[in-house]
Amino acid sequence: MKHQATPYTIGEHFATYVAYGDFDHLNDDEKSQFDDLELSARVNAPEGYHFAHWDITDQRDEFARCEATDLMGACLTFNAVYFQK
Repeated sequence: MKHQATPYTIGEHFATYVAYGDFDHLNDDEKSQFDDLELSARVNAPEGYHFAHWDITDQRDEFARCEATDLMGACLTFNAVYFQK
């Protein structure tokens, strides 16, 4: 099965939400912003692929722009992983 990954720079505080579904530490706006980003990743999958899951890497940047919130802070690279249909 072929796969493809697209990297996103996302605030590290989203890691527990992605990994465990725990969003107690996020406010409603942050949760909504990440959900919107994930929906975009799903809808805009590369042609012939469908979204499978997030892969949280150990690539960390202490001061980067989060693609979910558009704020600067500590971020990780999250890969949106897609599998071929």
